[in-house]
Amino acid sequence: HTGSATPVPWDIRESSSSNNNDAPYGVLHLTRMNMNADGAGANLHFRTKKNDGSAQEVGGIGATIDTGLSANATVTGSLHFYTTDAGSNRQEKMTINSDGKVGIGTSGPSTPLHVRTTTTSLDNLLLLENNGGSGSPGVGIKMFSNVGTANYLEILHDAFGHTNFKTVNGSSTYS
Repeated sequence: HTGSATPVPWDIRESSSSNNNDAPYGVLHLTRMNMNADGAGANLHFRTKKNDGSAQEVGGIGATIDTGLSANATVTGSLHFYTTDAGSNRQEKMTINSDGKVGIGTSGPSTPLHVRTTTTSLDNLLLLENNGGSGSPGVGIKMFSNVGTANYLEILHDAFGHTNFKTVNGSSTYS
């Protein structure tokens, strides 16, 4: 369907160059028509053909209306990124909520970056790597308690295997 007045379940449309030249979005629109409840949305599925000729979903991107549709109010939405496991079950791997919170391993992030794992083994939850070659300074994390202030905690791991912790509270530095 390319934009006739007859409602259909899906509308895939290319932006007209005559009136959308300055639009801040891409030229392909996927619109799911006739949605009437919060939680509804549209998905883009990625499939591959198996040796037996059947199609197998391997991933996808979904967009959902979280609130506002049922109440005819301001609509908020989320993006969801999926992959499939060794079988055929689609599993959500990452979510970006309307408030900008990103969840990896969780569909309900409660902080700007919320990473969750369910493994019981001792795995890395976050890997920071500087592959700048010999002479690279290493990697570090700097955490501010309040942006714009001089209060922070810094953890540095240098190329020689040393780990340094530094706490800065205003003008005082503790290592």
